[in-house]
Amino acid sequence: MAGTDQQPALELLQSSPMWGACVVFFGVWASLLVGWDVCFSRLPNVLTYTGFAVAIVVAVAAGDPLAILGGVAWSALYIASGYISGGVGGGDVKLAASLGILAAMCGWRGWLVAVGGASLSTVILLLITRRHAMPHGPGMIGATALVVLWHHYAGVM
Repeated sequence: MAGTDQQPALELLQSSPMWGACVVFFGVWASLLVGWDVCFSRLPNVLTYTGFAVAIVVAVAAGDPLAILGGVAWSALYIASGYISGGVGGGDVKLAASLGILAAMCGWRGWLVAVGGASLSTVILLLITRRHAMPHGPGMIGATALVVLWHHYAGVM
C-alpha cells in the first residue's frame, strides 16, 4: 500500500493520462456489476476476473504493487466470514480482490473505510427494506467508489 513517506500511488495515477481511461472503465464495469447483481443476485466471473486483472495492472503501473495485498486481504476476510457464517458468495470474494486493490491505493485508512463501508451499507439496506438477504456487490462498489472519490477530491485517507 502507498507508504506515508511517498506520494500515494493513486495521486501519481490521477496525474497521468491513464486516469481518464481508468475512470471510464470503472464506471462501465461497476454499472454492469451492480445491474447484474441486483437483477440476478450473482456477479459474473467474466466481470470479476476482468476487474481483478485491470486492478493489478493499474496498481503496478501506478508504482504500488503492494496494493495487491489489499485485494488479498479483503478476499481473505470474506472467505473467513463465509466459512464462519456461510453468508458470503463467491462473486463477492472475487470482487473484493479488485476493489481491495483500488481501496488500498488510497492508503490503509481508505481500505478500512471501503471494507467497513461496504458491510455497513448492506446492513443498513437490509434493515430499511426488512429483507433477509440482499446483493452485497453494490455496497462494495459504492463504498470503494466513495473512498476513491473522497481521496481524489479531498486528499484524505
